[in-house]
Amino acid sequence: PALQPLLETVTRSLNEQMSLLNNPERNIVVYAAKDCSTLFMIAGRVIPSLQLSPNTFEGVKQVISWSLDIVSRSNKNRLYTQGSHFVELQKSCLRFLRYLSGWFVSVKYHVSHQSQTNAVDCISKEFLSSSVSEIVSNCLDSLTSPISPPPKLLMLAAIEAFESYGSVVQPENFHDLPPVRNLCANLHSVGAAVP
Repeated sequence: PALQPLLETVTRSLNEQMSLLNNPERNIVVYAAKDCSTLFMIAGRVIPSLQLSPNTFEGVKQVISWSLDIVSRSNKNRLYTQGSHFVELQKSCLRFLRYLSGWFVSVKYHVSHQSQTNAVDCISKEFLSSSVSEIVSNCLDSLTSPISPPPKLLMLAAIEAFESYGSVVQPENFHDLPPVRNLCANLHSVGAAVP
């Protein structure tokens, strides 16, 4: 309960900074990227310690959505080529997702025991599976780029995040997730890019 206000403050601050990332003025974007990096690192430390409740769940879903949006945009647009602040931002998002694997373990537990609690009725197996699939997909996309390879720092953060979902969360259908099946089918091409 004591960490709930901190999550609210981080979420509110991230909302403000995320809107500044689209600002046309370069200096504002640089500072927003740095602030977002810090806020994602704080969120990654706070969220796994929170008790599951409908209020915290909605805040966590929003922070997950923002981090996945940043990682996806960074991968698609190779934002890591635009400067160290974007490398740091993507790395912070990947680390946030890695730290969140512990939270997903508690979500997985509550989903499997949902009949015993009403506090997390909004959580479903579909949410768990689709979120893990999207996280894993973004981690794997962070490993490769056909035009310019991502920095080793990002590759290592992506590998650590991917590993945390395969070994810590372990959803029943992990090997059936589309990005994992794709990895297995194309391991030679993905492995060629990894340092």
